[in-house]
Amino acid sequence: MMAVEKDKLRFNRLRQNLHLYLPKGQQRRVKLVNCDAARPLPRKRSQDHDRTFDAVLVDAPCSSERERLLRTIGRAGVHARPRTGRDSSGSDSDSEDSSVLALPTETGVEWSMEKGVSNARRQVELLRAAMRNAPNGTVVYSTCALSKIENDEVVAEVLSEAPGWVCERQRSSGFVEAIATSLADVIGVEETPLGWRVLPDRGGWGPIHWSVLR
Repeated sequence: MMAVEKDKLRFNRLRQNLHLYLPKGQQRRVKLVNCDAARPLPRKRSQDHDRTFDAVLVDAPCSSERERLLRTIGRAGVHARPRTGRDSSGSDSDSEDSSVLALPTETGVEWSMEKGVSNARRQVELLRAAMRNAPNGTVVYSTCALSKIENDEVVAEVLSEAPGWVCERQRSSGFVEAIATSLADVIGVEETPLGWRVLPDRGGWGPIHWSVLR
Protein backbone atom coordinates (compact mmCIF):
# COMPACT_ATOMS: atom_id res chain seq x y z
CA MET A 1 0.00 0.00 0.00
CA MET A 2 1.24 3.48 -0.86
CA ALA A 3 0.09 6.76 0.69
CA VAL A 4 1.05 9.92 -1.22
CA GLU A 5 0.91 13.48 0.09
CA LYS A 6 2.47 16.56 -1.50
CA ASP A 7 2.22 19.02 1.39
CA LYS A 8 5.02 18.51 3.92
CA LEU A 9 2.94 19.41 6.98
CA ARG A 10 0.10 17.10 5.98
CA PHE A 11 2.63 14.39 5.13
CA ASN A 12 4.10 14.56 8.64
CA ARG A 13 0.59 14.46 10.13
CA LEU A 14 -0.23 11.41 8.01
CA ARG A 15 2.92 9.66 9.18
CA GLN A 16 2.08 10.46 12.81
CA ASN A 17 -1.50 9.18 12.44
CA LEU A 18 -0.34 5.91 10.90
CA HIS A 19 2.13 5.48 13.74
CA LEU A 20 -0.57 6.16 16.34
CA TYR A 21 -3.45 4.15 14.92
CA LEU A 22 -2.08 1.43 12.66
CA PRO A 23 -0.91 -1.80 14.35
CA LYS A 24 2.87 -2.05 14.29
CA GLY A 25 2.74 -5.28 12.34
CA GLN A 26 0.88 -3.48 9.53
CA GLN A 27 2.90 -0.27 9.43
CA ARG A 28 5.66 -1.81 7.35
CA ARG A 29 3.10 -2.65 4.66
CA VAL A 30 2.44 1.06 4.03
CA LYS A 31 4.90 3.12 2.01
CA LEU A 32 4.65 6.87 2.61
CA VAL A 33 5.71 9.13 -0.25
CA ASN A 34 6.06 12.92 -0.04
CA CYS A 35 5.43 13.91 -3.66
CA ASP A 36 2.83 15.21 -6.10
CA ALA A 37 0.31 12.42 -6.80
CA ALA A 38 -0.56 14.02 -10.15
CA ARG A 39 2.94 13.21 -11.41
CA PRO A 40 4.50 9.78 -12.05
CA LEU A 41 5.16 8.08 -8.74
CA PRO A 42 8.78 7.41 -7.76
CA ARG A 43 9.96 3.86 -8.51
CA LYS A 44 13.13 2.40 -7.02
CA ARG A 45 13.55 -0.45 -9.49
CA SER A 46 13.13 -0.55 -13.23
CA GLN A 47 10.51 -3.31 -13.05
CA ASP A 48 8.40 -1.12 -10.74
CA HIS A 49 7.67 1.33 -13.56
CA ASP A 50 5.10 -1.04 -15.06
CA ARG A 51 3.47 -1.87 -11.73
CA THR A 52 -0.11 -0.70 -11.23
CA PHE A 53 -2.54 -0.67 -8.33
CA ASP A 54 -5.74 -2.61 -7.70
CA ALA A 55 -7.44 0.44 -6.21
CA VAL A 56 -6.77 4.12 -5.63
CA LEU A 57 -8.54 6.53 -3.26
CA VAL A 58 -8.32 10.18 -4.31
CA ASP A 59 -8.96 12.26 -1.20
CA ALA A 60 -8.78 15.45 -3.21
CA PRO A 61 -7.94 18.89 -1.82
CA CYS A 62 -11.08 21.01 -2.00
CA SER A 63 -12.89 24.07 -0.69
CA SER A 64 -13.77 22.34 2.61
CA GLU A 65 -16.36 25.02 3.30
CA ARG A 66 -17.76 23.59 6.52
CA GLU A 67 -14.36 22.84 8.03
CA ARG A 68 -13.09 26.34 7.27
CA LEU A 69 -16.24 27.92 8.69
CA LEU A 70 -16.09 25.91 11.92
CA ARG A 71 -12.40 26.65 12.33
CA THR A 72 -13.01 30.37 11.86
CA ILE A 73 -15.91 30.29 14.31
CA GLY A 74 -13.73 28.52 16.86
CA ARG A 75 -10.97 31.11 16.54
CA ALA A 76 -13.49 33.93 16.91
CA GLY A 77 -15.07 32.33 19.99
CA VAL A 78 -18.51 32.45 18.40
CA HIS A 79 -21.36 30.66 20.16
CA ALA A 80 -25.04 30.11 19.56
CA ARG A 81 -27.18 32.65 21.38
CA PRO A 82 -30.92 32.85 21.99
CA ARG A 83 -32.94 34.59 19.32
CA THR A 84 -34.59 37.71 20.71
CA GLY A 85 -37.17 40.00 19.19
CA ARG A 86 -40.55 39.29 17.67
CA ASP A 87 -41.61 36.22 15.75
CA SER A 88 -43.92 36.11 12.74
CA SER A 89 -46.98 36.41 14.99
CA GLY A 90 -45.68 39.60 16.58
CA SER A 91 -44.97 37.94 19.94
CA ASP A 92 -41.71 38.29 21.80
CA SER A 93 -39.40 35.34 21.26
CA ASP A 94 -36.62 34.38 23.67
CA SER A 95 -36.26 30.63 24.07
CA GLU A 96 -33.53 28.00 23.90
CA ASP A 97 -35.33 26.31 21.02
CA SER A 98 -35.03 29.45 18.93
CA SER A 99 -31.32 30.23 18.58
CA VAL A 100 -29.06 31.77 16.00
CA LEU A 101 -25.35 31.55 15.36
CA ALA A 102 -23.70 34.91 15.87
CA LEU A 103 -21.00 35.12 13.20
CA PRO A 104 -18.36 37.80 12.95
CA THR A 105 -18.93 40.30 10.17
CA GLU A 106 -15.90 38.99 8.27
CA THR A 107 -15.56 35.21 8.53
CA GLY A 108 -12.91 34.89 5.84
CA VAL A 109 -14.59 31.79 4.39
CA GLU A 110 -16.58 33.29 1.52
CA TRP A 111 -16.95 30.80 -1.34
CA SER A 112 -15.98 31.98 -4.80
CA MET A 113 -16.47 30.51 -8.26
CA GLU A 114 -12.83 31.26 -9.08
CA LYS A 115 -11.58 29.19 -6.15
CA GLY A 116 -13.88 26.30 -7.03
CA VAL A 117 -12.69 26.30 -10.64
CA SER A 118 -9.06 26.45 -9.51
CA ASN A 119 -9.60 23.49 -7.20
CA ALA A 120 -11.33 21.57 -9.98
CA ARG A 121 -8.32 21.92 -12.27
CA ARG A 122 -6.11 20.33 -9.64
CA GLN A 123 -8.71 17.65 -8.89
CA VAL A 124 -8.93 16.68 -12.56
CA GLU A 125 -5.14 16.20 -12.63
CA LEU A 126 -5.24 13.96 -9.55
CA LEU A 127 -8.14 11.86 -10.83
CA ARG A 128 -6.49 11.35 -14.23
CA ALA A 129 -3.30 10.19 -12.49
CA ALA A 130 -5.25 7.81 -10.25
CA MET A 131 -6.87 6.18 -13.27
CA ARG A 132 -3.50 5.82 -14.97
CA ASN A 133 -2.14 4.10 -11.86
CA ALA A 134 -5.08 1.67 -11.65
CA PRO A 135 -5.97 1.00 -15.32
CA ASN A 136 -7.75 -2.26 -14.51
CA GLY A 137 -8.81 -1.46 -10.99
CA THR A 138 -11.16 0.75 -8.99
CA VAL A 139 -10.80 4.47 -8.31
CA VAL A 140 -12.76 6.26 -5.59
CA TYR A 141 -12.87 10.05 -5.92
CA SER A 142 -13.89 11.95 -2.78
CA THR A 143 -14.09 15.52 -1.50
CA CYS A 144 -15.71 17.39 1.37
CA ALA A 145 -16.81 20.20 -0.95
CA LEU A 146 -20.41 21.24 -1.49
CA SER A 147 -20.24 22.46 -5.10
CA LYS A 148 -20.77 20.17 -8.06
CA ILE A 149 -17.90 22.05 -9.72
CA GLU A 150 -15.52 20.08 -7.48
CA ASN A 151 -17.55 16.87 -7.49
CA ASP A 152 -19.67 15.54 -10.35
CA GLU A 153 -18.27 17.98 -12.91
CA VAL A 154 -14.71 16.81 -12.21
CA VAL A 155 -15.76 13.18 -12.64
CA ALA A 156 -17.70 13.97 -15.82
CA GLU A 157 -14.74 15.76 -17.40
CA VAL A 158 -12.32 12.91 -16.72
CA LEU A 159 -14.78 10.22 -17.84
CA SER A 160 -15.37 12.06 -21.13
CA GLU A 161 -11.73 11.45 -22.08
CA ALA A 162 -11.37 7.94 -20.63
CA PRO A 163 -13.10 5.34 -22.85
CA GLY A 164 -13.63 2.06 -21.08
CA TRP A 165 -14.14 3.63 -17.66
CA VAL A 166 -17.62 3.68 -16.14
CA CYS A 167 -19.17 5.27 -13.09
CA GLU A 168 -20.82 2.85 -10.66
CA ARG A 169 -23.60 5.36 -10.01
CA GLN A 170 -24.68 5.04 -13.65
CA ARG A 171 -24.55 1.26 -13.77
CA SER A 172 -27.60 -0.84 -13.06
CA SER A 173 -26.50 -2.81 -10.02
CA GLY A 174 -28.91 -4.24 -7.48
CA PHE A 175 -26.08 -4.55 -4.95
CA VAL A 176 -25.04 -0.90 -5.26
CA GLU A 177 -28.65 0.26 -5.10
CA ALA A 178 -29.29 -1.84 -1.98
CA ILE A 179 -26.23 -0.40 -0.24
CA ALA A 180 -27.21 3.16 -1.19
CA THR A 181 -30.75 2.63 0.11
CA SER A 182 -29.57 1.23 3.44
CA LEU A 183 -27.07 4.08 3.87
CA ALA A 184 -29.77 6.61 3.03
CA ASP A 185 -31.81 5.34 5.95
CA VAL A 186 -28.88 5.25 8.38
CA ILE A 187 -26.76 8.32 7.61
CA GLY A 188 -28.76 10.26 5.06
CA VAL A 189 -26.87 9.38 1.88
CA GLU A 190 -28.20 11.16 -1.21
CA GLU A 191 -27.57 10.26 -4.84
CA THR A 192 -25.97 12.67 -7.30
CA PRO A 193 -25.72 12.13 -11.07
CA LEU A 194 -22.24 10.58 -10.75
CA GLY A 195 -21.94 9.61 -7.11
CA TRP A 196 -23.28 9.96 -3.61
CA ARG A 197 -23.08 12.55 -0.86
CA VAL A 198 -23.88 13.16 2.79
CA LEU A 199 -24.86 16.66 3.88
CA PRO A 200 -24.90 17.90 7.50
CA ASP A 201 -28.58 18.82 7.46
CA ARG A 202 -29.56 15.17 6.91
CA GLY A 203 -26.75 13.01 8.21
CA GLY A 204 -25.49 15.21 11.01
CA TRP A 205 -21.96 15.12 9.59
CA GLY A 206 -20.16 15.84 6.35
CA PRO A 207 -20.33 17.16 3.74
CA ILE A 208 -18.70 14.32 1.85
CA HIS A 209 -19.06 13.38 -1.79
CA TRP A 210 -17.72 10.26 -3.48
CA SER A 211 -17.77 8.58 -6.87
CA VAL A 212 -16.66 5.06 -7.76
CA LEU A 213 -15.05 4.46 -11.16
CA ARG A 214 -14.03 1.17 -12.74
